[in-house]
Amino acid sequence: MELGSRRTDNVASSGVGWSYISSVGEAQLDHPPRMIFRDYMRSAAGMSARTMMDPTVAGLLKDEHGFKDEHGFKTKAQLGEWLAQNVEVAAGTFWGNGVNATASSRMASQGLEPFATLRKVPPDKLIKPFTNAKAI
Repeated sequence: MELGSRRTDNVASSGVGWSYISSVGEAQLDHPPRMIFRDYMRSAAGMSARTMMDPTVAGLLKDEHGFKDEHGFKTKAQLGEWLAQNVEVAAGTFWGNGVNATASSRMASQGLEPFATLRKVPPDKLIKPFTNAKAI
C-alpha cells in the first residue's frame, strides 16, 4: 500500500506544481537511465521532488541490462536514496531559486538544519539538495 491505495486499485493523481521536466533523452551505454534521471533532478534543486514515469522507464531503472556500472533499483525507495546521494547543485543555484529561498531562508536564519549549514556554503560549492530520500 502506498498513499492509501493498494496495487489492485485504479487511482488517478493530480496536483499543482511549479514546473515539470519531460525527458526526451536516450539512454546510452556510457550514460545509463539513472544518470539521465539524476541530471534532470538537478534542475529541481529543492528539498523534495515528485516524480512520475512511464512503466517502460521504471523498467529500465529497475533492470539496466547492457549498461556499464549496472545498478538496478528493486524499489522506489532505493532510487530515492541513490538520487539523494548523487544529485548535486551549486549552493548559489539552490538559494537563487526563489521557491527554495522563500521556503528555506527563514529556517536557515533560525538555525534549523540542514538549512543553516546549507546557507553558509559558498555559492560555487556543490551541495546535495535532497537531504531526505523519503521526500523523493
